Amino acid sequence: MKQTFITLLILLGVTITLHAAPSITWLETIHDFGAFDESMGAVSCQFRYVNTGDEPLVVIRATASCGCTRPKYDQEPLAPGDTAAITVAYDPAGRPGRFSKKITVETNTSPATTKLTVKGVVIGDANTIANRYPNNMGDLKLATFAALLGTAKKHHIRSVFIDGYNRSADTIVPVVTTRAKWLEVTPAPRRVAPGERVSFNFFITPDHTDLYGLVVDSVYFSVGNDSTYALPVIVTLEDDFSRLSADDYKKAPVARISNDTLSPDDFHDRRATVSITNDGHSTLTIHRVYTMMPGIEISLDRRQVKRGKSATLTLQLNAPQPQPIPISIITNDPISPVQTLTINPSLK
Repeated sequence: MKQTFITLLILLGVTITLHAAPSITWLETIHDFGAFDESMGAVSCQFRYVNTGDEPLVVIRATASCGCTRPKYDQEPLAPGDTAAITVAYDPAGRPGRFSKKITVETNTSPATTKLTVKGVVIGDANTIANRYPNNMGDLKLATFAALLGTAKKHHIRSVFIDGYNRSADTIVPVVTTRAKWLEVTPAPRRVAPGERVSFNFFITPDHTDLYGLVVDSVYFSVGNDSTYALPVIVTLEDDFSRLSADDYKKAPVARISNDTLSPDDFHDRRATVSITNDGHSTLTIHRVYTMMPGIEISLDRRQVKRGKSATLTLQLNAPQPQPIPISIITNDPISPVQTLTINPSLK
């Protein structure tokens, strides 16, 4: 009987030993700094925790999601029942707007990982806003003077984001008043609180326009007052030939320009003509012929050119040109969809 009692005591001791472990209880895991000026410099807070277990608790490491956030902690073991804290500092320099940063804390507990969060809104100073958001549209500041949307291919959709900032003391509601039919522009959030950032999503649908090549347009914004602001939009629209097979290329149209360089001697009464011939096996479509240079008129007698036939391109110079004029010819020729005709200076 005595032996059985001793055995039970040993088993009880082993059970207690197996269950003895550190345990962490956080008093908070989220801290909101609220709105504060960038000029205040780094702000900090403490996340307090208690060892509610039976063994010493050790913080193994604490890492932040970016270099602007710095956690500090005590590496000494924390006795059961004791309290300690991790100090987290956030540096707002050059970071206006709302922020939310994560700190990952690893301990010798189960579970071993805890996520802490610091958040708030940085009211940027004048120099930071001028550098990061130089385009002044009243209360709305934009990060760029033009929406450079890159290249968008037909039958595809492309998204480009542009950042903005509200440095006013009031909530603003940016509204797009005028835009091209191939472009959607959506602000997020729609209501921008003081000191907060906004992201404009430029959503391009190339199939909603017949235009090809370099396209320059404008989007017009209203930001809650009587003023309207224009933002230039620049995009290049192209055909997508990526899915054509080798057989498709054999059957494709081939555009040949009779002369890709014109000199003053090629013009009579400031007028010259160039042939665009289809040397391929299917109909050639001339999508667009254009130049960004002023002082020239361009006309085309047809846009659909059958196999072996030609279209006539007429160029009319309205004024002497001091520099070469590049003219882009865009077709559905998959080998050379964009060809350039150059007019050399200068007519007197």
